[in-house]
Amino acid sequence: MKNILHFLFICLLCAATTTAHAQSGSLENGLEWVISDGTLIIKKTGEGTGVMPDYYSATQQPWYSYQNSLTALVIENGVTSIGDYAFNGCSGFTGSLTLPAGITSIGTYAFSDCSGFTGSLTLPAGITSIGIAAFSICYGFTGSLNIPAGVTSIGDWAFCDCSGFTGSLTLPEELKSIGDNAFSDCYGFTGSLTLPAGITSIGYAAFSNCYGFTGSLTIPPGVTSIGYDVFNNCYGFTGSLTIPA
Repeated sequence: MKNILHFLFICLLCAATTTAHAQSGSLENGLEWVISDGTLIIKKTGEGTGVMPDYYSATQQPWYSYQNSLTALVIENGVTSIGDYAFNGCSGFTGSLTLPAGITSIGTYAFSDCSGFTGSLTLPAGITSIGIAAFSICYGFTGSLNIPAGVTSIGDWAFCDCSGFTGSLTLPEELKSIGDNAFSDCYGFTGSLTLPAGITSIGYAAFSNCYGFTGSLTIPPGVTSIGYDVFNNCYGFTGSLTIPA
């Protein structure tokens, strides 16, 4: 009996030691990933910068088997893009999400279904594109959302069902297009909605169910197409509605 108990103790000790060890691996372009105490860290090895690889689904993520145990995400300086499906389905992340300076693009479904985030979402200056469904179903974010200068396109469903935002939505002057359902069901926004002068198209249901906006709404003169249901159920607007010739 004593030998059996000793054997079980050794097995438990080995299991605990294995769990405590950090998991890690290499990515393309001189990047690596490390999981330590539930925190997934993406970082550059050595000097220079590197882009994250694209994946075709969440199951291709190197950390997919650890998704259920992840509690935080840290992306360090030196990473210049977030790949397609990079963190799709990692719903255990908590706290705010701050992307480092140097990020230029966020891929398709990159953070889709990361519903555990609480706090703000900080996008750095220098991003030019936000991919399809990049933050869809990330409904835990709070605070205002500032799309930084330089972003020229926001993909379909990019922030769909991110209903936790409160405060204003800031769109950059360089923005040319807003995709279908880009902000649909983001009903926490308050304050006015200012569409930049250079925008040319607003996709289907882009702001559907965003009923927190107040103030007037002006469609800029360069807009040539407005999709179906773009402002469906946006009953918070007060003041005038201006549509260009």
